[in-house]
Amino acid sequence: MKKILILLILISNKLLATTYYVSLAGNDGNLGTSTSTSWQSITKVNSFTFSANDIILFKRGDTFYGGIILRRSNLFFDAYGKGVNPIITGLSTVTGWSNLSGNIWEAPVTNVKPNVNLVLRNSVIQQIGRFPNAGSTNGGYLVITSGSSTSLVGPALSATTNWTGAEVVVKVVRWDIQHRIVTSHSRGTLGFSAFSNGYSASAGFGYFFQRDSRTLDVDGEWWYDNTNSKLRVYSNINPAGWTYKISTVDTLFKNIYGNISINNIDFEGGDVAGIYNSGGVNFTAKNCNVNNSGKAAITSNSATSTSINNCSTNTSLGSGIRISVPFGGLKYIVCNNNNVDSTAWIAGMEASDGFNGGSGLTVNGGDSVICMQNIVTNSGYNGIEWKGSQVHIKYNYVNNYCTVRNDGSGIYTVENGNNSLIIPRHTREIISNICTNGVGNYLGSPDTYNTSCSGLYFDLGTRNVIVDSNTVSNNSSSAFHGNNNDSLWFRSNTFFGNNNTYSFQRFAGALPMKSIFINNNILDKYRFVYRNLAIDSPTVVTKNVDILAMGTFSNNYYSLRSGTDTSLLATTDYYYGGHYIKSTDVFSNLTGTVGIETFATKFLNTGVLYTNPTNTISTLNFTGYSKKDIYGNVYNNSATIPAWSSLILINN
Repeated sequence: MKKILILLILISNKLLATTYYVSLAGNDGNLGTSTSTSWQSITKVNSFTFSANDIILFKRGDTFYGGIILRRSNLFFDAYGKGVNPIITGLSTVTGWSNLSGNIWEAPVTNVKPNVNLVLRNSVIQQIGRFPNAGSTNGGYLVITSGSSTSLVGPALSATTNWTGAEVVVKVVRWDIQHRIVTSHSRGTLGFSAFSNGYSASAGFGYFFQRDSRTLDVDGEWWYDNTNSKLRVYSNINPAGWTYKISTVDTLFKNIYGNISINNIDFEGGDVAGIYNSGGVNFTAKNCNVNNSGKAAITSNSATSTSINNCSTNTSLGSGIRISVPFGGLKYIVCNNNNVDSTAWIAGMEASDGFNGGSGLTVNGGDSVICMQNIVTNSGYNGIEWKGSQVHIKYNYVNNYCTVRNDGSGIYTVENGNNSLIIPRHTREIISNICTNGVGNYLGSPDTYNTSCSGLYFDLGTRNVIVDSNTVSNNSSSAFHGNNNDSLWFRSNTFFGNNNTYSFQRFAGALPMKSIFINNNILDKYRFVYRNLAIDSPTVVTKNVDILAMGTFSNNYYSLRSGTDTSLLATTDYYYGGHYIKSTDVFSNLTGTVGIETFATKFLNTGVLYTNPTNTISTLNFTGYSKKDIYGNVYNNSATIPAWSSLILINN
C-alpha cells in the first residue's frame, strides 16, 4: 500500500508540472507553454518563478547567450525539436579593431571580468601574453636563485622592466603552479602575497610573467586592459580577418538546489565553469557537451547524489569533470561513458581546482563511487583522480597525462596522512583500465632528470585496494608508485615499457609497508624502486626490514630486455622540494635478476604491446609471421584482444 501511495504522489507531481519552451524565434512576452508561444532568452528563464517538477526545453539548433542561474529545486532541463543540441554560450564577438603600432592591435569589449582567462581566435583558445615565451629556453621559465613565501630573487631586473602589477607564475613544487600579482619589484627581487599551502619560492624552480601588455610579441597572444575595457592582441594581420571571441559570462549553468537534471544541452565559453552545482540532493547531467572553458567544465560539489553520464568536455583550462563530496554520510557518485579531452594544458593559464588542480576527471569522496568506460586524454595533471569507499574504477582509457605538471599519474588517489590519521576505507577496485603515455613535465624545476609520472599512483597511506587486469604502458617513471602503503593486491596486470615497474616509498614516522601482494602480473621491462625516506628512523626499521615486511611477490612474468637495470634502487635521503639522493643496494634476499620474486617466469624481450580500449573484442591482423604470447599460445595471421585489455605478441 505504501509503495502504491508513493507512486501515486510521483504521478501526481508529474501531472502538475508545466513544460516551458525557449527558442530564438520566440518572444519573452509569450506564455512559453507551447512551441508556438515560446520564450526567446535566458534572461526570461532566470526571471521566471518556476514550480516544482517544471520542465524547461531549449530548441535544438539554436544558440542562446547568457548563464542560467536557478532559484529553486526540482527542475528538469532538456531539448526539443530536431537537429543538434541547443548551445548555451558565454562568448561575445570582438569587433572594431584599431592598430596601435606594428603588430599590436586593440578593440573595445564590454561585460568582461578583470581576470578573464578565455579568448578564442577562430574557435581556438589563445595563449595569454607571457615573458619569457613558452618556446624559450627551459620551457619559458626563469630560474629562481632564492625566495620565500612572499618574494623571490631571479634574473628579472627592474632596470630593464619593472613588473609591478603583472602576474608572476611560479612553479612552487613539481606538482603545483601558483599565480600572484607582483606588488613590488626592486632589481631582481619580486614581492607578492603569500603562497597557499605553506609553499615558498625555492632556488632552482622556475617563474615567468603574464597578464601585462609588455608581454605581447607572438602571433595570437592577448592582454585585457581592465581599466579601459579593451582587448589587445599581437597579430601578424588585421585581426578583423579572424573571428575573435572573449568570454563575458562566468558560469553558464549554476545551481545550489537539489533535484536538478540537465539533458541534451551543450555549453561553450564559460570563463569560470560550464556547469556548476553545489549542494542539493540529486544532480544529474546526461548527453551534454561542454567546450572551451576558462576554468572547470563540469563541477558538482557536495551533492548527496551526482550522476554525470555520456557527456564530453573539450579544451578546458581547468578540470574537465570534477565531482567532490565531503566525507561522512551517504554520498553517491556515478560518472560513466564520458569523454574528457585537453584539460589544464597551458602553463600559467591552467586553473587550479582544489589542492592540485588540473586533473581531467575527478571523483573524490563518497560511499559509492562508480567511474566506468570514460576516455580521458591530454591532461595537464592527473588523468583520473579518486577517493572514497566502495569505489569501482573500471574500463577507463587514460592517455597522455601530466603534460604541464610533474609527480602525478594516469589514475591517482591520496589519503590525509599516515597511520592513525588515515580514514578507514573498504571495497576499492581499479580494474581493466588502460593508462598510457605519462609525460611528467619537469620544466621549471631543478629535477631535470626526474620526470616523475606513473600510470597508477597511491599517495600518503592509500590502502585496501585491488588492482586487477589493468594495462599500464609508456610512463616516464613507474607503472605504479605508492607512499606508505598497506594492503594492496596487484594481480593479472600488464606493465609494459615503463621506466620502472613498481616504486614504493616510506616517509619518516610511517610504519613499515605491509600486506602488499604482487601476483600473476606481466612486467616488461622489470625494475623495482624502493625509497625509504626514514632510514633507521626508528633505528630498527632498516631497508631490509621494510623489504621483507612488504608482502608476497610471486608467479609473475618478466621480460628482461638487453641492458635492463634490474637492481633494486634505494633512496637514502631526500629534502623537501629538492633532490633525491640515490644509491643502489644489494640485499641478501635479492636474486640479482627479479628481486624478491618467487616462482618467476621469464619471456623473450622482443614483444610488442597491443591494446583494446573499447567495449568489443578487437581483431589484430598480421601476415608474414607466426606470433605467440608470453604464455606460449601461437597465433597465425590474426589474434583477438578482449575488450578493455591488451596482448603482448612476440614473433614466433
